[in-house]
Amino acid sequence: MNQAQEDRRFSRYAPILALGVLVTLAPAALADRSWVGPNLGVWSDAGNWSPGGVPGAADIARIGNLPGVDGDWVYLDQDDVVAGLRVTDTMHFRSEGYKLTVLGETLVSGQEGEDELEKHSRMRIEEGPHAIDFDTDKLTLSNGGYFTQDGGMMEVDERFHIGSDSRYAGHGTVRFGDSGLVFRNESILSVNDSADPVGLTFDVINGGVLDLDGLTGEGRIYVYGALDDDPNTSRLTINGGTIADPVNSTVRIGRNGRLQMNTEAPWEMADGSLLKFTGSLYDDETGHGRLGGQHVTLGGVVSTSIAGFGWIESDATFEPTAEVHVPERANLVLGGQTVVNGGEFNVGDDGNLHFGDAEVNGGVFNTASTTSSLSRLAFGGDTSFSGDIVVNGAALQNGDVTVNSPATLTATRFNMNGSFVGKPHWDINHALTLNASYISSGTSNRFRKSIDISGTLLSRLDLNLDDPTESWEMDGEMHLGGNIAFYVNRLAGSPMRMTGELEVSSKAGISADTTLAAASTTTLQDANDQLRFTGVSRVEAGAGFVGWGDLVVGGASGHLTLDDGANTVDVGLVNQGLLDVDDRAGIATVDRFTNGVNGTLAIDLGGHLIGDEFDHLLVAGVAEIDGVLGVDLLADEFGVPTFLPQVGDEFMILSSQGGVSGAFAGVLPTIAGGMAYGWEVLYHPHDVTIRLASVGSAVPEPTTGLMAACLLAMAAYGAPRR
Repeated sequence: MNQAQEDRRFSRYAPILALGVLVTLAPAALADRSWVGPNLGVWSDAGNWSPGGVPGAADIARIGNLPGVDGDWVYLDQDDVVAGLRVTDTMHFRSEGYKLTVLGETLVSGQEGEDELEKHSRMRIEEGPHAIDFDTDKLTLSNGGYFTQDGGMMEVDERFHIGSDSRYAGHGTVRFGDSGLVFRNESILSVNDSADPVGLTFDVINGGVLDLDGLTGEGRIYVYGALDDDPNTSRLTINGGTIADPVNSTVRIGRNGRLQMNTEAPWEMADGSLLKFTGSLYDDETGHGRLGGQHVTLGGVVSTSIAGFGWIESDATFEPTAEVHVPERANLVLGGQTVVNGGEFNVGDDGNLHFGDAEVNGGVFNTASTTSSLSRLAFGGDTSFSGDIVVNGAALQNGDVTVNSPATLTATRFNMNGSFVGKPHWDINHALTLNASYISSGTSNRFRKSIDISGTLLSRLDLNLDDPTESWEMDGEMHLGGNIAFYVNRLAGSPMRMTGELEVSSKAGISADTTLAAASTTTLQDANDQLRFTGVSRVEAGAGFVGWGDLVVGGASGHLTLDDGANTVDVGLVNQGLLDVDDRAGIATVDRFTNGVNGTLAIDLGGHLIGDEFDHLLVAGVAEIDGVLGVDLLADEFGVPTFLPQVGDEFMILSSQGGVSGAFAGVLPTIAGGMAYGWEVLYHPHDVTIRLASVGSAVPEPTTGLMAACLLAMAAYGAPRR
């Protein structure tokens, strides 16, 4: 026994010792005094007891043990101390605000074999003027024993046990003094609606252990809420102590109800448990059922009633076995730091499941509607994603996003934009795959916020729309961070139309088909910054560029078209794939140009007027030439050439203010209208001009081997000339 327990025990014995009563606690010395009084009888009447006399510190008071004594009420009408108290066989005891101290065990037990409505014995403790209204070493409720606390303070030094078919209900404070198992609930612990805003409080002052669901997992907790609009909260607060094991039963929290778990360590609800909120939807201050305090791990069912409102304020972890049900017109708010390791989350019509800060590592989320305004799954706080996450329906991302490990989001609709100004920002530091029909609230698939794809070599966004013909619009801010030594692909999947701001640092790549639209701005601030396109991409006229880096067309699949009027300003262009100037004929301007060994420059001819009828690439700086030149004749919709050049016709396809160096390694033949056109290339200090050298009948398409031989021959044919 610790010092605190000794002090409390002495305080209980002090009145007895002051009267000179010698108390011996050995069982053999204890006497029984049994109730024989009338219904509504008073405790202090000596004639109501057998043997006669009011029970004292050496007596066990028995109420209901004698034949014919049942169903009556006994009222305490003075402060008293007894060795033990037994209320049995459907008898009732009320303290009436007086203090009762029980030095041993208090037992409240119903009657075996009776009808459910008639079997209960009851004990009621009511608040009085004392610091402690009821004090007992042990409190046991069994076989239909009901105990009600109407305010005040109750102290249990050793253990409080709610047995099967029994119930504790009330409000006030229960203080536990032992350090071992101090509470076990095998049936029902409930908190009544009360005008007292503190509800019921368990104070566990010496690190005791509480078993909330008993040995069989049948113990339930009901926090009944207010039945009117009184904002005072009916609550159960547990201060101190630890929970013995995972709770595997039912915890029900009503309107204005609160379960506040201020325990010394986190607690858990197992896969067979039910956490049910029945709070109604009113305003932000009333109507909600709430769970707060220590971190809770949830592995069972969490649900709200129809049109109910639940609020988990504590940090929470959902395990893969968890099932969450938010039915129609209901709301569930997860206001703490939430970790989702899996599980199934269901949201009904006009329901709302709202996350605050969340770490989502998996899970399946089902919403009744694919429109986020009708059935809403919302991630409202800072969110990290990893693992496989499925949204059958609609999700709304309002908080900033971080991806630090591989993640796959598969959704019917995943609204990346949120509904707040300035949020969310997506920070992608690892591989994120997003598969969805829609990524915005409507059908535009427009992203208007900010996204950063950098950090590690594995950082990448693979965004795949369900319709392969659809593209998405980047109308916000995107930063792609690369690597100094080599290209790192940062964006893949469905085509992207950039209408916002794109910033690139180091060497970054985009494998998705990409359009830099007229309203966009691409920043390659440093001369070493490079953006490589390995898909089918386009730069529209009016697209803005800032900085001194390079656009790079790379790989066998890289194809870039510069629309008529496109101008990269101070940004250069390196072609290691296929480069076109407009789809018909046009003039495009770059700061500097390199046609690499694997690059092909494609020129369209439709007449003699530069820029209007044939392509021209205007280079403000130096042009370095290698690779292959291809020349096509523009044709009508039936494939018939609209222009037939004559031998000796010349076309200046490139001009360079900084000068031209190098030469094409080969010139592809032009096949049009059954004729083959052979070209020679004229290299001048500041331009490249092609001249038609020959026209002849086109030969049948060669095999692969013959094509290789032809290419070698054409390379020799197209040797540099000045």
